[in-house]
Amino acid sequence: MDSIDPWLDPDIPAHDAPPERFRLRNETDLVALVVTTLGFHPTESIVMVCVDEAGRMFQARCDLAPSAVHVRGVVDSLLDAGARNGGRTTFLVTFTADERRSRQHLRATSRALRAAGCSVAMRLRVHDGRWFPASGQPSSATRGGVAFDLTAHPLMARMVLRGEVMLADRDALVHTLDPAPGPEADAVAAALVELGELDADDTGALLGEAEWLGRVLGEAPETWAPATVARVLRAVRIGNVRDVALHAVDRPSAAFWVRVWRRVVRLAPAHAVAAPAALLGFAAWGEGDGALAWCGVERALEVDPAHSLARLVADLLVHAVPPDALERLAALDPPGPAKRARPA
Repeated sequence: MDSIDPWLDPDIPAHDAPPERFRLRNETDLVALVVTTLGFHPTESIVMVCVDEAGRMFQARCDLAPSAVHVRGVVDSLLDAGARNGGRTTFLVTFTADERRSRQHLRATSRALRAAGCSVAMRLRVHDGRWFPASGQPSSATRGGVAFDLTAHPLMARMVLRGEVMLADRDALVHTLDPAPGPEADAVAAALVELGELDADDTGALLGEAEWLGRVLGEAPETWAPATVARVLRAVRIGNVRDVALHAVDRPSAAFWVRVWRRVVRLAPAHAVAAPAALLGFAAWGEGDGALAWCGVERALEVDPAHSLARLVADLLVHAVPPDALERLAALDPPGPAKRARPA
């Protein structure tokens, strides 16, 4: 993959149904499902919600194409994502003020999905707190859009109970990875300078560092001191050492590692952020949070456009590889430090 075009790459936020059984009753429920699964209010986007034969939910978001000639690229991206994840019944929602642009995307995507054997159960356009039907002729009650309020919706209540915050838009999600101001980040930067670089040709030193990383990953990583964060940053810059952290991630622990690597990303000096950002992206993909995974990938590639792990995670996301595949990767876990790194 030579480049990443954001409007072609689907955010893959979930491959599982909501944690408790949820019955989709109406259009407002669909909007609530989309935004709570993403964790933010999308703008200038098309979202596809798929349900497979087992009743599992899968969702993908793409930026709307920048022009009509590029709509086919968005359609192909969503179609590929749905096919790889077994979608049979689909729901489509655009988030835009532009009715014509919405119609182009919804019609083209619907035709492609039906040609592939998927049913399209509902199509909506959402803008400024209103949903607009995009199938058939609108009634007098829906012609001007139907106002909705998600503040008291059960899915929003679940977010609150889980301690999650609904973000305003995708930019707000990106900003959750902004550098953390204050003395802790300063201490990490100073400790990293004092440590110096690892010798990538010193096999003995690298083995020792991998053993150390395996141990420290199992020692309350969410509260690492600045000196430990600095040494971790130095260690994960070496691919073979970084793999110890990579193999620590499985589906049950992915959310834990998202919290760990998000903190490390925010504490890392700019020149050292690529590796932890890529690890964050991998953990977020494993958790099923494609939007955050893309944020990690983009942050890593800003610093190192050739970063191998970031490119790998980008490929997983572009090709809509479901997070369930992480279980197969976990089965290949090596013995030793990587295996011991998982939290209890």
